[in-house]
Amino acid sequence: MKLSTEYLLKAIEIATGIVVGVLTWKISDDGSSLSALLSVVVGLLCTMILIFLIESFRQQADIQKVKSTYENLITLICEGKNRSDEKMSYILKYGVVTFEDRHMPNVWRDLLWDVNRSYYATNYINSDEIYDQSWADAALAIQKAKSFGEHVDIKKIFIVDDNVELEGLKATFKNQLDAGINVRYIMKSAIDKSVTLRTKSNEIRSIDFGIFDDKSVFLWKLKNRSFVGGEVKFKVDEINLYKQFFNQLFSESKLVDSIG
Repeated sequence: MKLSTEYLLKAIEIATGIVVGVLTWKISDDGSSLSALLSVVVGLLCTMILIFLIESFRQQADIQKVKSTYENLITLICEGKNRSDEKMSYILKYGVVTFEDRHMPNVWRDLLWDVNRSYYATNYINSDEIYDQSWADAALAIQKAKSFGEHVDIKKIFIVDDNVELEGLKATFKNQLDAGINVRYIMKSAIDKSVTLRTKSNEIRSIDFGIFDDKSVFLWKLKNRSFVGGEVKFKVDEINLYKQFFNQLFSESKLVDSIG
């Protein structure tokens, strides 16, 4: 409450007591000192009652304000807890057991939305099974927003079987580059011929994956280059295996502008 309002209330309380005291003295004036004393007592009592009423109203308002603040705080805490519960449920649902292919687009988009620093991915899925789908366009839009809007470092390596497939990916490469993604490619045969890459690829469950902020790995389980399910892994030692493979793969891959 403003200081000016406090002064005004105090003035009203005092003035009310004086007015009531004067009225009491006028009504009961018999010229005795007892009458004057009575008017003073009544005036003081009236002032005290008024103060009590005002303070009670003020305390009730303060209590309501504190209650409202407390309820808002509880709501925020509950919302945060719900988000944490949802996160834990998400981890328990998708990070511990294998999930079906129908869940994968939604999981992928959710993970992309949560990225803050980096997203490193490989791609060995048949391109028409992912990049011709509307959900892939939505995922690319998220990556573009993260890249340009939040300066997230996004790197992607396409693993291809032959030059015919590589030629057919030119439009996809352009879309990725336009989204601010650092795009490279490598032949699958080059991985098989490299002792280091072959060894590291044998240490992981899929060569098609995404690493999100170095906190989780999203695996696409493939069968004949079609995705049939996936996993989300959160253990540091497992994440490191995929990161080591990605770093080695990135160093041996080629820029897409070298296609010609």
